[in-house]
Amino acid sequence: MFSSLTVAALLPKMANRLGSVRTISNLVLIARLAAFLFVENFQMKSTAILLLATLFTVPAVAQESSKADFEEFCKAMQGRWVGDVVWTNDWPGLGEKGDKVKAYAEIKIIEDGNALLGRFYGGNGSATWLTDYDAASKTIRENWVTSGGTTWTKTWYKEDGKWVGILEASNPDGSKVESKDILTISENGNKHSYSGTSTVEGKAGDERQDVWVRVSDK
Repeated sequence: MFSSLTVAALLPKMANRLGSVRTISNLVLIARLAAFLFVENFQMKSTAILLLATLFTVPAVAQESSKADFEEFCKAMQGRWVGDVVWTNDWPGLGEKGDKVKAYAEIKIIEDGNALLGRFYGGNGSATWLTDYDAASKTIRENWVTSGGTTWTKTWYKEDGKWVGILEASNPDGSKVESKDILTISENGNKHSYSGTSTVEGKAGDERQDVWVRVSDK
């Protein structure tokens, strides 16, 4: 790669070889060479910028899902479930960090297979959520609201044979909650084990280690 300083250093040497830089033909030749070196330098810089931009867009592509992925997700989630849950942080209206609760969930496929409707009961409260497939962004998205006033959106995608959920939530006091959950499915689809980490306003909560068992697929 040539810089403008390199071009400047080359000009006197070229002038000596050509005899005189005062002639129009020699000046034109040197100008063309300088322009060529500038363009080459610019193109290399542009290529580097494009490569960096590509690297930053990879994570977004990795979170994409197909409609077939969504259909698989629906079948994995539907049914009635009983869970052993430990709150990793305070959830307004539901419980406090460290509370161990027995939870229940009922999840149904609705609207001719285009959505999941879920109901959750655990601790001191409840929650309702809707999961659908956004064809434009190619994402499986899940929207919750709890009886305590917390709302959140979670994006699901499959990675290395496991489901990954990226959550962004807002508590009634305006505090922001973020988490990444890993769902491992076993026992012919009837056991769901969740692991992951979360933060509230950047402060880390406890590790999530929840286990749910499907008691009915209806």
